[in-house]
Amino acid sequence: MKTKRLQFAIVVLGLVLCSVEVVRAQTKPTHARMNINNMGYWYRADGHSRYSPNGTQHIIFPEGTSTACASDGVIWGGNAYLDAAHTQPAPGQLFRMGGQFRGQVSFQAGPISGSGASAVARNPADADIRIYRIRRDYRRLAESELRLEAAQVNQVGLSLATNVQMQAVLDQYERDWNEWPVQMGAPYIDRNKNGVYDKPPAFSDTFTVDSLNSGNYDEPGVAGVDPNSPADQVIWTVNNNLSPNSDLFATQSDGCEAQHTLWAYKRTGALGQALFRRVKIINKGGVTISGGQKAALYLDSVYIASESDPDLGDFTEDLIGVDTTASLAFIYNAFARDRQYASFGIPPPALGFDFLQGPRVPAPGDSAVFDIKRIHGWKNLPVTSFAFFSSGSAIADPPATTYEGALRFKKMFRGFVPDPSTAADRYYPFPPGMTPNKFPLSGNPVTGSGFVDGLGTQYSFAPGDRRIVFASGPFTLAPGDTQELVVAYVGGLGADRLSSVSVMKFNDRFVQNTYDALFQVPNAPTPPTVNVAELDEKIVLEWGSDLDRISNTEGRENNPGAYQFEGYNVYQFPSRSSTLADARRLATYDVLPDPTVILDERFDNTSGQILSVPVQFGTNSGIKRVFEFRRDYVRDIDKVYNGQEYYVAVTAYSHSKIPGYVPASIESDPIILTVRPRVPFGKVLLSVYGDTVKATHSGKSEGVVQPLIIDPALSTGDSYEVSFEGTPGNTTWKLTNKTKNTVKLTGQTNQAGDDMYPIVDGMMIKVVAPTLLQGKSGTVTPSASRWYNGMAGFAGELLNGSVRLGARFLDGSGLHPGDYKTVQIRFVTKSGYTDLTGNGAYNIGEPYTVPAAGSQKAFMYTSLTAGSYEGFYDIPFTAWDVSNPAAPVQLNVVVNDPDKNRQWDLHANVTNAALPNNGDQRNNYIWIAATPYDATGKTYDPAQGGADWMSLSGTKPSLWAIGMQLRTASFEPYGAPLTLLLVPNLINTPQDVFAFASPGVQSGAEVEKTSAEEVGVFPNPYFAFNPAETSRFQRFVTFHNLTPKAVVRIFNLAGELVRVLRKDDPSQFMIWDLANYNRLPVGSGMYIAHVEMELPSDGTKVSKALKFAIIQEKEVLDVY
Repeated sequence: MKTKRLQFAIVVLGLVLCSVEVVRAQTKPTHARMNINNMGYWYRADGHSRYSPNGTQHIIFPEGTSTACASDGVIWGGNAYLDAAHTQPAPGQLFRMGGQFRGQVSFQAGPISGSGASAVARNPADADIRIYRIRRDYRRLAESELRLEAAQVNQVGLSLATNVQMQAVLDQYERDWNEWPVQMGAPYIDRNKNGVYDKPPAFSDTFTVDSLNSGNYDEPGVAGVDPNSPADQVIWTVNNNLSPNSDLFATQSDGCEAQHTLWAYKRTGALGQALFRRVKIINKGGVTISGGQKAALYLDSVYIASESDPDLGDFTEDLIGVDTTASLAFIYNAFARDRQYASFGIPPPALGFDFLQGPRVPAPGDSAVFDIKRIHGWKNLPVTSFAFFSSGSAIADPPATTYEGALRFKKMFRGFVPDPSTAADRYYPFPPGMTPNKFPLSGNPVTGSGFVDGLGTQYSFAPGDRRIVFASGPFTLAPGDTQELVVAYVGGLGADRLSSVSVMKFNDRFVQNTYDALFQVPNAPTPPTVNVAELDEKIVLEWGSDLDRISNTEGRENNPGAYQFEGYNVYQFPSRSSTLADARRLATYDVLPDPTVILDERFDNTSGQILSVPVQFGTNSGIKRVFEFRRDYVRDIDKVYNGQEYYVAVTAYSHSKIPGYVPASIESDPIILTVRPRVPFGKVLLSVYGDTVKATHSGKSEGVVQPLIIDPALSTGDSYEVSFEGTPGNTTWKLTNKTKNTVKLTGQTNQAGDDMYPIVDGMMIKVVAPTLLQGKSGTVTPSASRWYNGMAGFAGELLNGSVRLGARFLDGSGLHPGDYKTVQIRFVTKSGYTDLTGNGAYNIGEPYTVPAAGSQKAFMYTSLTAGSYEGFYDIPFTAWDVSNPAAPVQLNVVVNDPDKNRQWDLHANVTNAALPNNGDQRNNYIWIAATPYDATGKTYDPAQGGADWMSLSGTKPSLWAIGMQLRTASFEPYGAPLTLLLVPNLINTPQDVFAFASPGVQSGAEVEKTSAEEVGVFPNPYFAFNPAETSRFQRFVTFHNLTPKAVVRIFNLAGELVRVLRKDDPSQFMIWDLANYNRLPVGSGMYIAHVEMELPSDGTKVSKALKFAIIQEKEVLDVY
């Protein structure tokens, strides 16, 4: 009994201490956790990265499972001198080290102030000396995300995370964002490029995270060459090794400050399995050299390394390797099952350490990366060695607390075995027949080829507790110099231990691409703004109202990768906390044309290989921004129930225009919406989803306006008008609410009749009309007898290039766009000709005759200039306005006759002296005039007082222009009768106006009273379950169609009051958990609910009685 009491006391004391630590963490945090994606990581303000506050975690992968690495860090060492020539060794230890290794750290928190002899370490107790963590979307965190954050930061179960802890997380994010220590060296995004940090405005309802990009504001954090693709979460701290109490191999200080930046991206793909770490080392000085004298040291032959103690689950089963082609060290499991990971139901993952960027050294004509920028005259050193040791093996840990350990580490820096410092350098043992080098274990464990770990030999040890040292050097670090190292931590989870290595290396390709692009991270399209219409047994989702968001989502190309918007996906989720993997895809709306199905490289669990698999499933449907949800796809029920919660989301996805680019597609994160079908209380909707409102038209266009009802509850009942602005062929339209005299839309160009129109006041306004002032269609009958083609260079839009709308030819037309007519050209066969060439066949240009029936005369001019009228002569066709087929009107025709043979000829140029104009019959253009046929020949004969057609520059009443040449030599010119039908586009112009009235909504006290009669309960009867229940321990029925204020009293048939439920919120629903006053389940039977409601319009009280049945699954308590 005493033992139990003691244990209880210890637990209570632990809880009290933990509570104190939580409070303290909000004032001066010592630890911070990366948790934005699938790679969890704990870090401490002094650079220690061995464990979390409770000593149990460091790198967690996959997030929420086991520890994959017990500790890691950056460590460096070099020879210390007092002079630049490196001739005067520093007093004491020549070789000095800095950084962190397993449990040893040379750092204390805080920067070094000053430089050289005057450099001093800041007091670690100062209020601003702490670790900082920011997340730019912290004000948008969903409750589920925030609760998970609180649980992770406080290292408690999700259900134990409290509201106080959740608020503390938000408070700390806000404090770190506002107090970001740029003055100490913390990175920032200099969007305005003025070289200084301009603190952005505080976040508010009007200034959001999106405002940072759109307003070109600076912000805390990390970004590469593209300031608009910043890291989503960043941790920063600074420390120094001026502390005299260093426990890192008992080495003396080298006077360096280290600034640590960790960042990650909120992704679900490869980048979501990784985080990045940059350590910036600055040689500040302040080292005590003798008699209290201080100085900055000159460091030579310096090496820097990424070191780790990667305990992947159980630490006794680790194997390691190095991929020299990718500068990637990694750890994987020796066995198919790891006890730690098996407890989470997954195989062992793999963890990689990608050495992305080494120190810089001078290199004229070359370039390096430094501070995520390209600099010239330098180069980055690559990884120069891979070393390891294994606890309890022939190559074991160097002594951790003596200077001898530092000297042995110096050997590993250079790729040698950590033998005693007095021993000669030697390479790691290699398999027989292989030449030893500085990269042992560089084989491929997936294929088993090359030098691999775990064989149980003197060169390939049995599985065990491994350590990794991945180094680069040598370089110098003079006083004032800065060097930096960039490393990525990359995880992979496959179907087994070896396929996890393949997945990890696959993910590392993305990591390397991201670094190579200087962290210009390709972003998914901006997710759409989705509005919800909750209607009777249906939900309407629309994302066509936010025009700025549409432009941002659909109109932006994201780089690197040249990603272009491709489509939208609509999903239903089983619950609000579900992931995309759990969702049902209900629809995909993608742009035209291809691609449809997009293939991307993914890990295949069945084969254990990286394969090209479908990731997006387009159909070239065209873009839609509306979806009607009236079926429960998750539960496979052909309806949705009023009052039941459903979980839906709309995402946007893009594809890369670069063939073979990985990933081929990026999809935005789903923003899950909780929706409930309902009958809107106190409203009578005068329209339903999908209704088309009739619009009246004044004007001459063929256009139509189709207002489609999307959300009938938003229908205003107002009058609207669609009008047009601009010039013919270049018009835009606007929507005006005439009742309120407000412009709702302006500058709209879409008249295609698709589903990509904006949605306003609950309506999609479809404006449909041709937009180009040109011919719409042309037909020739019979087509097989066609003896013409379009004249060379004429480039008509109809009939093989032979016909243009009058406005599109030469000096155009003076007709209003609405005055173009549908015209029929009726050709007759020539009745005879004069054989000028004597070849027995008709040649173009020879005189021909036409029958009087079926022909007419044309006004002919010898040139395109005024004063060239020639006469009124026969042509082999007639022209008719057939806009009214019942009353066709014959039309005047004008011909250009430059060869002056007083007839219309097909375009030809054959040199032949026997033919008129030596065979040059080019450019015999035809105009079809909008004037009725004048058989007297006066209309365009200037000598008879008519108009000179060629002088009507820009004002010709030209309907159509025609330019023809012979189809081929096998066809006889004018040798067969043809009928041409020419149809114009009648475009919308400023003279066209469309008017309509929105149906509106009826409301008021009388409607509310009627609505109150529709109060109900679902399901009724309750027969052992409710389709909305997700657990057998959460039984309920839902009262629906309630007023904001309502009281429900539930009685049994004996008249006994079972429960009273009170409601005071905007919702029209209330849940009863089928429990009585004592929170015990009620028995099966009939129940009466007396519902008392207060009408929102005037406060009138109304009531209704409901009878419903409850049939419980079983009436035995599981727990008592």
